[in-house]
Amino acid sequence: MLIDLGKWWEDVTGLPIPLGCIAIHKRHAHSKPLIEETIRQSILYARKNPDASKEYIRSLAQELDDTVIQQHIDLYVNDFSLSLGTTGIKALQTLKEMAQCRGIF
Repeated sequence: MLIDLGKWWEDVTGLPIPLGCIAIHKRHAHSKPLIEETIRQSILYARKNPDASKEYIRSLAQELDDTVIQQHIDLYVNDFSLSLGTTGIKALQTLKEMAQCRGIF
């Protein structure tokens, strides 16, 4: 049986899919505020200047259609990229609880 895991997650939890994260090793914890702010500024700049990174993205993209590229950007770089908020935190907590219940970690 094949299932769309994204659809399954949303159907079961009603939450956004936790697709990834940026982790900072504890030995670099002192740099966390600077790293967070740098990422936030980068995202805001990219949103205000979408053409600035277009050539770089196209050089790495499997699909070269501009509409498809923009759809992927919109899917992966969204408001949760700037702040998880309560919904994003709940999604991560739910993923962690499900993994722990199944002995994954």
